[in-house]
Amino acid sequence: MATTRGLRHVGGNNVPAGITCAVKRGGLKFGYFGFSCWLQQHFVLASLIILACSLGPRVGMAVLADPGQLAPPGSDSPTYLAPAINLIQSGFYLNDHGDPEVSRTPGYPVFLAALMSIVGKDVHSLAIAQSIVLSATVLLLYWLARKILPPVIAFTGCLLACVSPWGILQSVLILTEGLYLLLLTATFLLIRILEETTSQRMAAFWAAVTGALIGGTVLVRPVWPILIILAAVTVLRCGLRRKGLLIMVIILFASALTPMHLWTNRNAEVAGFNGLSDVPGKAAWFYLASRVTAQAESRDRWEIQRATMSTDNLAGQSLALANKERWEKAAQVFASHPVSTVWSFMLSAMEHATHPSPEVLSPVGMNFNGDYLVLASLWIVYLLLAYVGWRCSSDPDWDDGATDRGWLFAILIACTALTLSTGLTFGAGARMRAPLELIIPLLAGMGLVRIVRSFKTTESNRLPETQLPDEVRSKPVLAVLIPVFNEVQSIKRLVKRVLASSNEVEIRVFIVDDCSSDGSGAVLDALACEDSRITVLHHNTNQGKGAAIRTAINAATGDFAIIQDADFEYDPNDYSRIIAPLLTGAADAVFGSRYLSGMERQVRGYWHSLGNSFLTTCFNIVHDAHLSDMETCYKALPLNILKSLRLTTDRFGIEPELAARLIAVRARIVEVPISYYPRGYGDGKKIGWKDGLEAIYLIVKFKYFDPIPCLDAAMLRHLAMAKAPLYQKAIAREIEPFVGDRVLEVGAGIGNLSKHMPGVKELILAEPIKGFRLQLASNMDYRDYVIISEQDVFSEQGVVWAKNLQPDTVININQLELMDDDKVALDSLASSVAPRGRVVLLLSAQQSLYGSLDNALGRRRRYSLESIRALLKAVGLEVIEERWFGKLVLIGWFFESKIYRRQFFSPKSVSWVDLLSPWMKSIDRWMPWNGLSLLVVAQKSS
Repeated sequence: MATTRGLRHVGGNNVPAGITCAVKRGGLKFGYFGFSCWLQQHFVLASLIILACSLGPRVGMAVLADPGQLAPPGSDSPTYLAPAINLIQSGFYLNDHGDPEVSRTPGYPVFLAALMSIVGKDVHSLAIAQSIVLSATVLLLYWLARKILPPVIAFTGCLLACVSPWGILQSVLILTEGLYLLLLTATFLLIRILEETTSQRMAAFWAAVTGALIGGTVLVRPVWPILIILAAVTVLRCGLRRKGLLIMVIILFASALTPMHLWTNRNAEVAGFNGLSDVPGKAAWFYLASRVTAQAESRDRWEIQRATMSTDNLAGQSLALANKERWEKAAQVFASHPVSTVWSFMLSAMEHATHPSPEVLSPVGMNFNGDYLVLASLWIVYLLLAYVGWRCSSDPDWDDGATDRGWLFAILIACTALTLSTGLTFGAGARMRAPLELIIPLLAGMGLVRIVRSFKTTESNRLPETQLPDEVRSKPVLAVLIPVFNEVQSIKRLVKRVLASSNEVEIRVFIVDDCSSDGSGAVLDALACEDSRITVLHHNTNQGKGAAIRTAINAATGDFAIIQDADFEYDPNDYSRIIAPLLTGAADAVFGSRYLSGMERQVRGYWHSLGNSFLTTCFNIVHDAHLSDMETCYKALPLNILKSLRLTTDRFGIEPELAARLIAVRARIVEVPISYYPRGYGDGKKIGWKDGLEAIYLIVKFKYFDPIPCLDAAMLRHLAMAKAPLYQKAIAREIEPFVGDRVLEVGAGIGNLSKHMPGVKELILAEPIKGFRLQLASNMDYRDYVIISEQDVFSEQGVVWAKNLQPDTVININQLELMDDDKVALDSLASSVAPRGRVVLLLSAQQSLYGSLDNALGRRRRYSLESIRALLKAVGLEVIEERWFGKLVLIGWFFESKIYRRQFFSPKSVSWVDLLSPWMKSIDRWMPWNGLSLLVVAQKSS
């Protein structure tokens, strides 16, 4: 009996909750790990360091700024100062003409008025005070980053935010961007707090605060999409299935819309203008329409913009009529030039994201022609580092699995959408880039940490494989994995039926109680005490069927595994029929189908059956399969294959994910008919229509957006190379001049290279791994000249077998570097080949390129010309040809293995390599460095 409570999953291991710095994680260097622990233990001190680093450049820039240029006539700054001064002097929100202000929403002027009440109306003092207050933006960003990133990356990213040139300028200038970024950062932090809140009462409180903050943000930057985008982030991050979500959303929108509604009413009553601001209308006519006209007529857009503004004669009309007329004029321009409109808007969007506005540099003593290039160059560096950081964020190994990629993605999408929406609405240049200052430094920090750590030599931490004696038993062991949630009425009887189900195998039961509230956990613990074949594990929170199955997989032992629901819809007496193809080796996985004829099937609801059939059809279309029942619970397969699959889904999406992963690794799936006795929702059935919609999403996701199917790096390498036939052909062309009539390929894998071998009289493929050999047979067995063997040529028995074959050529691709003793392995190859025969080797080259992919593939080393020459000479082989191969591929390998530290081959990278393969040899001639691989041909003396 085994009972485990309080499991927290990190990297596939069960780690007691709360243990963070007590153990050193594999793959983390001491300096990084020690600094991470220091940051965790000294959160307050780290926050003070961030605040000091944020204050220094911002206050310094404000002190050095030219007071006469902080609010020059004709700029936007005086239009914010005038309402603030009038608020202090008269208590009314008026512009510099004494009329009710409509263009400027009250958010930023009220903020300026509050600062003026403390430091006075001097613009220089005001800029210094503002820089001090807005320095808190980076502090709030650090608190947010600590919740979604590892400590070292969060700290590094916020240090970059402290010295981001455009971020510093935003805090100094008398413009809205600094306050806008502060409110956005605070909003994202509150959304994160709201996501973590479990009490409905506290959730309602934080929803009200978050909504009020969103409303205030809109009154700083009057663009409606801000409300929609931030509300969408709140709903999606808090979870569509969250209890009380509807009430929380109502409170959020009510809190956000209230200040916006009050301001709109004020404009209607005081100024006869129905809206938040007339700036969007002016921007559409003055900026956006001018740019479209210039693009369509090939004229200077600044000249058209100045002419448009100077000839605008609507100042005497009411604000509402003037705003309406400007929008109508702009709409006519957009309708007249639709292509130019789309192109101009795209240019505007790119402009907003890539460079600072020239008109805002002069107040801080900068000139557009010189300093602009410096700022633009620094921003490009940030963007490049951010790109590296985003690519690295999908690798859970290098950061201890502590990066919340979902939150990173949510903030990135939200900030990009905010940048584009406000930029395209206002058209006022790259000032609209402000939201990107929130996420780009964080991603850049991630990229910088990865690059710095990539220069440390990566050592292989793989231990030599040892063969442990198998457990002495008379029968194969079937591990039955049972996720349980509130099944107290049926679970005891089901477990007993499972234990008595089959005589062909030994049954072991692994049950995961997914935080049941009906007493199921106590019943399971009692069962585990009565029978040693039962292992019970408990989740402290309800995580879903998929999460429970992953926990059971981690704990399971045995030869085969099958998933069993905790009710009586599926009959354990079908186990014998299901595992029969596994016992005979006829299948890699067996699905129990409820739709195949031959077994009794209880009549059930038509619509539920139709839904299952629809999902199966969608799966078959997307994954090019021909299953009859993809959603079946009964999926049986060897336990070692199940443990190697990369499963991530928490709820009922585990069914399409498991099927998709098996299809992706080319598993041989067999379906057998099973009995089925459905239950209704009144009996405790939990799957619903929302899970059906999620299944459709996951079917597409696991085909196109999450294609890494398993954790076995060797299998992934073969699968990746199978998608690069042109690259394999390029290797075959390099080998072709040295191949004889009788060829032995050692370690043929699944036949990626063998398919493209030049015409030979006899091709013997040796592959000792059964899983590879089965796929090799399906790929190559139909060819008359091919012989497939299970012999391991690196063993003593395999050498004798190969000597009897007398091949004139032995080919070995990327195998020698896997061996503990490569000299002994190479001697085996030399002994196998006939006298005067040739040994063709493709080897991983240049030890300085050794990285995460080498380590994941189990490589002990990479070779230099000198080292392989000495090795060949030692075993009596004479080198007759040496060629560098893959100089172009080396670039991608360096980024994937040294910078991004991938554990798997990126499908996109493989696609690019395959696309360039026909021209690779020609391109390699012009590259001055050595290649990624070394092709060596050696001849055996007589």
